[in-house]
Amino acid sequence: MTIEASGSISLGTSAGTNRSISAEFGGTEPHALSEYYGADTGVPASGTISFSDFYGTSAVSVDLGADTNVTANGTNLAQVELKFYTAATNFEAIPTGNQATTGQFDRTWLSSGSPSSYYVKVSYTVIFGTAPTTTGTFGSFLQLSADRTWLWKHTTGNGIVNATVEVSNSASGSPVLDTLSLAIELNQ
Repeated sequence: MTIEASGSISLGTSAGTNRSISAEFGGTEPHALSEYYGADTGVPASGTISFSDFYGTSAVSVDLGADTNVTANGTNLAQVELKFYTAATNFEAIPTGNQATTGQFDRTWLSSGSPSSYYVKVSYTVIFGTAPTTTGTFGSFLQLSADRTWLWKHTTGNGIVNATVEVSNSASGSPVLDTLSLAIELNQ
């Protein structure tokens, strides 16, 4: 469970479990802030550390994996679908075409907890060729309260897009917990 983003927080549970550093990150009593150096993004790994460094932090690990290339080759259709699931902690990229495709993956991105506590933003830029037809909401953080799908498709022409996937535990997108870059190539 993510520690609240404002208000009182504590080392113990006196402020409540969603306001407790030790309830979120564990540790051994007696607790000290220095026990939690580098516990999450934004928490210092050394030096001065304060309670405010823990606002919005979580022990849950988000890992989208390594940046990758996905290619779909086809006659009359080449597409790549990116899908995040809420019933599980995985997401996948599925290239579709009636010729060779490469780069398909299915990855676990969340170590524990509920996907519905997270937000995903997908954006893209056309690097080469014609712009694809797209489906999905691009450029905004969307809560994973339902399965989310983004699609890039060519029925004619070729193109390459660079897509960026960002995950946050906040609708505002701050902090971004992990980022993935996908080079998507669609060939007709």
